[in-house]
Amino acid sequence: MIFRTERGLQQILNRQRLDAGFYGTLVCMMRDSEYLPPNVSSSCGVCCMQQVIDQDVSVKRLTLSSLKVALRWVQCLFTPLAFCMFVYVGWQSRATFAVLLTQAHLSSITFAMLALLTVQFVVPIVATLILKSCGESFTYAYVLDMYIKRLPARYVPGGIWHTAGRLADLYAQGVRPWVLTLFTTLENSIPAGIAFVLGGGSILYFHGLKDIWGKSAFALMIAGASILCIIPIFLPMYFAKMKGEKFGLQYYFQSLSIYIGVWTMMSLAFYFYSRSFLLVFDRISFYEIGGAYLFSWSIGFIAIFSPQGIGVFEFVVGNLLDYNVDIMSLSIVILGFRSVTLCVDVLVYTFGLINKMLVSKIY
Repeated sequence: MIFRTERGLQQILNRQRLDAGFYGTLVCMMRDSEYLPPNVSSSCGVCCMQQVIDQDVSVKRLTLSSLKVALRWVQCLFTPLAFCMFVYVGWQSRATFAVLLTQAHLSSITFAMLALLTVQFVVPIVATLILKSCGESFTYAYVLDMYIKRLPARYVPGGIWHTAGRLADLYAQGVRPWVLTLFTTLENSIPAGIAFVLGGGSILYFHGLKDIWGKSAFALMIAGASILCIIPIFLPMYFAKMKGEKFGLQYYFQSLSIYIGVWTMMSLAFYFYSRSFLLVFDRISFYEIGGAYLFSWSIGFIAIFSPQGIGVFEFVVGNLLDYNVDIMSLSIVILGFRSVTLCVDVLVYTFGLINKMLVSKIY
């Protein structure tokens, strides 16, 4: 299709979102024949420029598509490669682990599991509050059942399927897509922002600005504080535009306070797990271990190439808590925390299945 007028050219540029300077250059090429060969009309020049624009956009789309494919492959390959590395180093350090296991205390691991169990039943409360802030009312029982039902999806490669499954459940209940977008934004930004602030503040306190960890912690803390401050400013405007009602900020602040408790429980769980290996962590305080956990979780959260931060979390904690053993052996000890988390997920999922069977028999 050939656009023979300046207005037609403007339509092309608007569609492709090109800047005004480029538009002016093209108009000059139309108006001034010295920019075109003598036997080429302005309309043909515009047609040629349209072809250039289309080719440029096609190249950009192809590049973006290639980047997405590359990132998908990196995400798929990173997890098995990380586990292979841990298995290899674990085998090389088997003598060290034999000593560590003899020092492990079952009571500490039990306390860690109890803390993780508590978190499993508190997080759905936050999701219920976030949905209320978006104008959607769901009972705690329904949201808890939804979370438990989708627990196995956490372990599907990719790291997003637990969230995707819950969004599919909410959409099936009639929740509108823009509300799902708002819900997903809040559900991820609230815990991330609090973890950035608490974890970054802790590492900054213990390391100062002397090394890369302290400087990274400072940047992370600023980013987290910015996220938590921006949300109550811009989301009410977005909500009012989409629904014409006031955004439930009281639910947002309630969610903040609850998630501070959630991260405290998660830090306690990691602290109890760490204390089960006294040979390694006997001289490290709760504040240092908890801060290292939150900071490492934050780094793993922003590492998009690593689903659930696998490998990244362990490496960062290993560097921050590097005391009595080499960093790779320490990282593998920390990797065991994922096994404890897996056991808790299995217990909660089993509880959900049993509860569903009992309810079905009653009714």
